[in-house]
Amino acid sequence: MMHAHTFFACAFTATVLHAAVPLTTPIPVSIFQNGDFEESENNWPKHWPAGDAEYAAENGNHFLRLTSRGADEMVNFFYVKVDVPKGFENLELKFRTRYENVQHGKEKWNDARIIMNFIDQDGKKTGAPPVGFTGTSDWRWIAHKFGVPADAVSLEFMPTHFNTASGTFDIDDVSLAGVDPVRADVKPLGPEATLVVKGNRIVDQAGREEWLQGVNIPSLEWWHEGDHLRESFAAALQDWNVNVIRFAVKTRFWFGRDPKQGPDGAQAYRKLVDEMIEYAAKHGCYIVLDLHEYRAPTQEHAAFWSDAAKRYANHPAVLFDMINEPYDISWEEWRDGGKLAGEKRDGAIAETTEGKELGASIGMQKLLEVIRATGAKNIVIAGGLDWAYDLSGVANGFSLTEKGGNGIMYATHIYPWKTDWAGKVLAVAEKHPIFVGEVGCQPKAMEFEKVIVDPYQWAPDMLAFIQKYKLNWSAWSFHIDASPCVISDWNFTPTPYWGSFVRSALRGAKFDSERVR
Repeated sequence: MMHAHTFFACAFTATVLHAAVPLTTPIPVSIFQNGDFEESENNWPKHWPAGDAEYAAENGNHFLRLTSRGADEMVNFFYVKVDVPKGFENLELKFRTRYENVQHGKEKWNDARIIMNFIDQDGKKTGAPPVGFTGTSDWRWIAHKFGVPADAVSLEFMPTHFNTASGTFDIDDVSLAGVDPVRADVKPLGPEATLVVKGNRIVDQAGREEWLQGVNIPSLEWWHEGDHLRESFAAALQDWNVNVIRFAVKTRFWFGRDPKQGPDGAQAYRKLVDEMIEYAAKHGCYIVLDLHEYRAPTQEHAAFWSDAAKRYANHPAVLFDMINEPYDISWEEWRDGGKLAGEKRDGAIAETTEGKELGASIGMQKLLEVIRATGAKNIVIAGGLDWAYDLSGVANGFSLTEKGGNGIMYATHIYPWKTDWAGKVLAVAEKHPIFVGEVGCQPKAMEFEKVIVDPYQWAPDMLAFIQKYKLNWSAWSFHIDASPCVISDWNFTPTPYWGSFVRSALRGAKFDSERVR
């Protein structure tokens, strides 16, 4: 299935943390002193470095104003570098702002903003929190919550006119504080948590059954820096009660082949993937590493898994989803490979790898063997045909052969236009563990949908089906622009038609329906 994505930055506020926090956890205190700018010294706010701004007053209230000098010049309020507070998962920036006649410069990102960079102990940039927001002519509160990279020791803070053509940018009541204290009640995933297949279930090293329930967090398949990754992980783990995150990656970014990545692009991309995996594992959450590509396994995908499987070999938190959505191949080609005919769609070759027509598939069995050759025993996930929906062939002689690993799960992706759940899914669920890797619904039907369903009926029916047969699952998607959306904004507000049902299920709500579509 193809998902439409758009890109823009939005303000977001704190996520509610429902778990009890020990009394010994630190109390959030703003890093900035005199954030309301009311204390002054030599006609400048006390405790703030001198900068290219006007110390203004209006009706007895003091604030800072930055005025654009034109599109060819960037103007900073000031530059502040602060230590990252210890003992917190996230930081939250709050401030009031007001725009007047701010016009973009030569590029669409030339606007009035706050630039922030995390810095590691070697003085190198290790992450940049999202800080975009929309200004208004009236004072408006903005709140941004963002995760802290594991190797960050300090944070640069720079309010600026970023080559804007005109306008004023006012700022007041600034605070930056650590939020979401590190929880003492969460047990990291160690070697004992490594999962293995046992019959049609998965169990840990002590034989305890594990039921994976969570969400998909996309964006690293379309942008090498990701989009709201750290705060999405934090919200999913702390508020939505997930124990698995399906995490999409792409070969061209993994190997640093996108021209926008720069000379160290592959290293930076892999480091980010590493960081998110370790963050999840530290919080007791499994990661399904999803190679978010299509059609059939190729040598390109084998090269990825030869590298990635070695990197995460036998990591207790990581499972391998070999290829996102196979389609337009036979079951023989799915398992054993073969030449792939170019499918014409709107006058162009359909799904390609790195912009080139697919030539031949090596098959799922070979891809599995490539992974096992690295020494990685991690559970492997294999999606079926029809964009990873149809698993019927697995029950009819086309299952994969496992040698020396922790087993195979079979993946299905279920959307409202997919029917015959019993024939395509349940026949395999009797013998093999199932991972519903993508699932979701939305009010607006896709162009190709022949039967329109009511999402407020389909969602509870689907979740009842998952719960009845105890299928492992991850909802699509924990992003505001990759439909069907679980969240409606970067406050992580559940969408009413899908997200509200998902969060209820993840928090333990039971759904009762006998409808199997």
